[in-house]
Amino acid sequence: MSTAVPEAGAETTASTLTVMIRYLAIFPESQTAAHHEVIRVFGNNRTTTLDREHHMPYISALIKETLPLCPVATTVLCRMAGANIKYQDHTIPKGTILLANINHPHWDPARFEEHFKLDQSSTWTTHTGPLYMPQAQTSGHVYIFPETNC
Repeated sequence: MSTAVPEAGAETTASTLTVMIRYLAIFPESQTAAHHEVIRVFGNNRTTTLDREHHMPYISALIKETLPLCPVATTVLCRMAGANIKYQDHTIPKGTILLANINHPHWDPARFEEHFKLDQSSTWTTHTGPLYMPQAQTSGHVYIFPETNC
């Protein structure tokens, strides 16, 4: 049990980096921009610390863009219906296990126009894009589903 948390974090980081590398290969202009930023901030120095992170808005935005492209845990949120639920023409019986589709809010065209493309717009570095929407702290792509009493 004590190793579950570090392993879970390592898996998430590894999966996110794998997706990011795949998208950087698909979009070489993003790879070039990221490389230029790393060289600008670090030069030939191979050692880095987190205090330089604020000098790397493109890399920070790239990481945030990667999470909606391919969320690591797509059905991790499960709930049990506490009562019969009527949805359109269907009835979901009490006790049914419901799995939340995490991809759906990440791929919402109202928030992410081209959700399978790395965004090259200035919204990345000006903090005006969908990931920086005012309600993102409380109702953004991370906190989409409310708690329940199920």
